[in-house]
Amino acid sequence: MQRLILAMGQCKKKIMKKQIVALCLVIFLISGCTKNETDLPAGCISVKLIKEMCGNAILQIQDSKYYNLGVDNFTFEGKTYDHVFTTRFSCQSLAAMPQTLTADRSGLVFNIKFLKEPETDSTCATCLAVLSNTPNKYYATKYMKTCD
Repeated sequence: MQRLILAMGQCKKKIMKKQIVALCLVIFLISGCTKNETDLPAGCISVKLIKEMCGNAILQIQDSKYYNLGVDNFTFEGKTYDHVFTTRFSCQSLAAMPQTLTADRSGLVFNIKFLKEPETDSTCATCLAVLSNTPNKYYATKYMKTCD
């Protein structure tokens, strides 16, 4: 009788170990899931410039189809914004943007395109200042004058 009880106890331990291993495997596989870059729109989207400094910018998505790409309830300079993200514009993008009467382009609405990698230009010098508080989502983008 004791052997039977002992055998049943060992059997339960083996089953429990298998369940724990299976659970750990499932957790590992789920944690490895990440958002694929192909989830980003291929075309242009409309954004509003919240703040820009030395090419670093906070943008607010204007198209409700893509609100999920931004961060909600983000507070910047005393105001709360939804569907915002951070980007860094290249010198080419900054030069192509419409000029305003002042250097501050905050509030400007324009089109951007998402890129797989940021644009680089070795001949472009930019200041190293950064915005003190930015959304935790970052996307490489490019200013688009027109959308095809």
